[in-house]
Amino acid sequence: MESRMRFPFFAVCTLLLLFLQISPAQAHPHVWIECAITAEFDEQGLTGFRQRWVLDEMFSASMLPVIDRNKDGRISPEESEVARSEAFDNLREYNYFTDVRIDGKPFKVEYVKDFRCTLDGMGRLVYEFFAPCTVKAGPGFMTVVIGVYDPSFFCDIGCMEVPPAGAGEQALVIESKRVELKDTPF
Repeated sequence: MESRMRFPFFAVCTLLLLFLQISPAQAHPHVWIECAITAEFDEQGLTGFRQRWVLDEMFSASMLPVIDRNKDGRISPEESEVARSEAFDNLREYNYFTDVRIDGKPFKVEYVKDFRCTLDGMGRLVYEFFAPCTVKAGPGFMTVVIGVYDPSFFCDIGCMEVPPAGAGEQALVIESKRVELKDTPF
């Protein structure tokens, strides 16, 4: 009798396991960012990329109490430094979500400069910064590709259309287009 009681229990558990659908965990973004990228040049060639990130309303609202310490609804230079240390500097280990390829070879963004955090007219945080990437101009063509994305999918980063920067009379071709890189998740 005892064995009959175990069999149905075991059978029911087995059937339940067979019918349970275990789906893999899927990443979904918690932060949405609109990004604009502007290439900057000097007489020697490319100097780097200026980026402007507009963060979504929800993330901005959750971070504003941490950043706007005096609660005046504006971001002072001191509070901008708080934003940098509390919510931006940790992106260094991810190359600031910036993937640069120079003639197909990866270039590591080790630091950024000129970081500034402000608020736009809709209460969204705006991060602006410069990612140095020096590429000397030479007699031949060079290809520089930049992508901004979060490989962990925690942040969804979309690019805003920005007209390409020119370089005067120099022999420079600048294209802005989306490309697929086979060794990235995008």
